[in-house]
Amino acid sequence: MALDLNEIYVPECLGGCNKHARLKNAPKDICQIVISKVDGLPVRCVGSWSRQKIYYLLQYFCIFSTAMYKKWDGNINYVEICCGTGRCIDRERKIEFDGTTLAIMKKQEFKYMSNGIFVDFDEEVLGILKDRLNGLDINGYHLIHGDYTNSQLLVKSLQELIDVRTGLTLFFIDPTDCSVPFTLISRIKDSFPNSDFIINVAIGTDFTRNVIGSIKNPESYVNVRNKYMRFLGTKDFFLDDTTLQLAEQSDITILRTKFREYYIQSLLSIGLKYSDFVRVKPYYDIVFASQHSRGLEFWKKATKNEFDGQKTIDF
Repeated sequence: MALDLNEIYVPECLGGCNKHARLKNAPKDICQIVISKVDGLPVRCVGSWSRQKIYYLLQYFCIFSTAMYKKWDGNINYVEICCGTGRCIDRERKIEFDGTTLAIMKKQEFKYMSNGIFVDFDEEVLGILKDRLNGLDINGYHLIHGDYTNSQLLVKSLQELIDVRTGLTLFFIDPTDCSVPFTLISRIKDSFPNSDFIINVAIGTDFTRNVIGSIKNPESYVNVRNKYMRFLGTKDFFLDDTTLQLAEQSDITILRTKFREYYIQSLLSIGLKYSDFVRVKPYYDIVFASQHSRGLEFWKKATKNEFDGQKTIDF
């Protein structure tokens, strides 16, 4: 089956913008140079690796939804936190394409969802997505303006839409850095006990730039260090003697691995004992977690073939 993201070449894209250029040309990652050739709305500036992330997400979503909707009497849900504008521009390839939200909603398996719920903390971003979806023939979704740092309020908004007694929910959490507090994951797990999680652990962005400083010079990196501890739900990463040794050796590769392992250990501590990950080079580890072995079986099936950059996807 084709991985169809409605890709369109955009020659007006400057291409290859570095961090400083993006701060000027794409504040909040919304490109100010080009607009969508599909609908005339703003697009999100991303790297080419984003297609790999979408590939694994779609693989799991289609396996999960097809296998489970009859077993749960049709009461299955999809929740995406940090949903974005719906269309992206690949700054390396100058290609516009569907982001995770549109990619999910355009799959025929989306019809199996009792609810498709898309959350973003930025009202401008959510407004763009709303305008984009209004131009498409898609139903069965809800948009929520929600802040993932306020887990109590966000979970309350989700509870108004999801039947927690009889429903099964897939949560996809897709931040651009390691800033989603673990209290959100824990609260979701408590409130929606029948849930699977796919979480983007963005350890190749600000983590790579700041983690060594946050370990060796905690007084100068108080905010960053606290952010990472909130993300992990524990201080233990920073209290581990091996962590300091790795920082002294500037071994960022093993530090990334160790950070992810502590995160998975936190997931285990709240009952999500079946977990795995795939690396989206060079920026993400996509972590899967479930309390059921069947979920892990689906994930292994979804990720058994690496994304090769071609438009091939098998369900």
